Amino acid sequence: GDPEQVRAFLADAMLRRALLLRLIGDLEAAGESLLEALQFNLDDGLALFWYGKVLIEQGRHKEAPGFLQTSIQHHEATRPYAHALLGALIMTWPEPDLDAALRHLREALRLQP
Repeated sequence: GDPEQVRAFLADAMLRRALLLRLIGDLEAAGESLLEALQFNLDDGLALFWYGKVLIEQGRHKEAPGFLQTSIQHHEATRPYAHALLGALIMTWPEPDLDAALRHLREALRLQP
């Protein structure tokens, strides 16, 4: 088939593999698989969301916000969850920006009443 279809298929396969790895508790391999999926499409909002979530689960809190923020721009279905995660994550920072955290939490509620 067409190279673009092959790339989309491979990206989807890497995403599905990552989610399975995450379910069995292999967060490191899940993260690697998500990065592989993102190599096919840097704007894959679903892969960006899950990578941000896996980073949080790995305790890599400083790396997660950029991926979650970018996922908000590229994947509508996970947008409320990304906002909720960002709001909660910001509140855990040593010097939290409570206004930013509240904005994200309010936006999550607005998008998912």
